[in-house]
Amino acid sequence: MFKCKHCGKEFDTKQKLGGHIIWCKENPNRNGKSGFKKHEDVPEEDKGKHIIMRTCDKHGYTEFVLRKDGIYRCKKCSSESVQKRRKEIKEALVKYKGGKCEKCGYDKCIAALEFHHINPEEKEFGISAAGVTRSMSVLQKEADKCVLLCSNCHREFHWKLDNGIVLDVETFLKK
Repeated sequence: MFKCKHCGKEFDTKQKLGGHIIWCKENPNRNGKSGFKKHEDVPEEDKGKHIIMRTCDKHGYTEFVLRKDGIYRCKKCSSESVQKRRKEIKEALVKYKGGKCEKCGYDKCIAALEFHHINPEEKEFGISAAGVTRSMSVLQKEADKCVLLCSNCHREFHWKLDNGIVLDVETFLKK
């Protein structure tokens, strides 16, 4: 069940709540289906500012940032949303690549699993760095160019390369 923090009503799906798990369509802070006040609904003294102070239902009195679509959004809510998406992407890509280190089979902690590009010249972007704003199909294509290694095996591979040991990924995985 999803409960509106404004009126207290309960909804069985997020969509019936209004697509946002904090408040329903009856909340006066809502404007349209977006769930955030638009630039034109902001008091005259705040118009034109990229950052304003408002009350977020979740975080209290905090900074709101003007987005490109003309809607102000709580900075903390936005940051939490990005963190959640990054975590979901990593979980999905690790599962897509088999869920464990391809060398030793380690699978206890997802934070210790890393993507290593087999051929660095084919690398279009780093999955953990710039990949978070890309579609899952684009991320999977990039993950197809990688092997999934635990942090220990990944460091061992790079240590060998840095110390002049000529080694390709396939050979490394077999040893």
